[in-house]
Amino acid sequence: MAEVNEAISCASILCQAVNLARDWGHEPANVINPITLAEWASIIAQKIGVKCTILDDAYLTEIGAGAITSVGKGSNAPSRLIILEYPGSPENREEKPIVLVGKAITFDTGGYSLKDTTNIQSMKYDKCGGIDVIAALIAASELHLKQRVIGIVGAAENSISGGAYKPDDILKTLDGKTVEIISTDAEGRLVLADCLSYA
Repeated sequence: MAEVNEAISCASILCQAVNLARDWGHEPANVINPITLAEWASIIAQKIGVKCTILDDAYLTEIGAGAITSVGKGSNAPSRLIILEYPGSPENREEKPIVLVGKAITFDTGGYSLKDTTNIQSMKYDKCGGIDVIAALIAASELHLKQRVIGIVGAAENSISGGAYKPDDILKTLDGKTVEIISTDAEGRLVLADCLSYA
C-alpha cells in the first residue's frame, strides 16, 4: 500500500507541474510578459523553497548579455533572466548540478522580420520552453529529488518599436562572440545563446 500511495503522490506532483505549465502557457502577452513571468516565478519559488534570482535588463546590459537584451529592446517589458536553484539532498550539494535551460519569448512578432497574419497567431506559446523549465524545478522540489537542479529561463518579448533591433545589426553576446542579424525572427537562438553562456 505504501508503494501505491507513493506512486499516486508522485503522479499528482507531476500532473500539477504539467498543468501549471499548460495554464501559464495559455496566458496571453497582456498577462505574461518578461517582468510578470519573473514575478510569478519568484512567488512560486518562495512557496516551494527554491532559490530564485532575477537578473533585470540593466544588469544583463552591464554584464554584456547583448543578445537577450537586444531581443527585448522593442518591448515595453524589458528582458529578464530567471535562475531557479533546487539544492538537492545535502550529500549531493557539492556535485555538479543538472542545468535546464529554456527560452520564454512571451510574444514573438518576428520583430522587423514581421510574421504574417497566419504565423503571428498563437505566438504567446513561444514562452513554453522556459515555462517547462520552471515547472520542472517545481516538480524536482516537490519530489525531493536528491540531485541538485538549476533552471535558467531567458524571458523576452520580440516586438517592434523605434528601439527594436534590426536586420544587419551586430550584437555581442555574453561570451564575447558577435552575431550579425539576418532575421529578427531568429530571436530564440539569441536568447538561448546568453542563457547557455550564463549556465
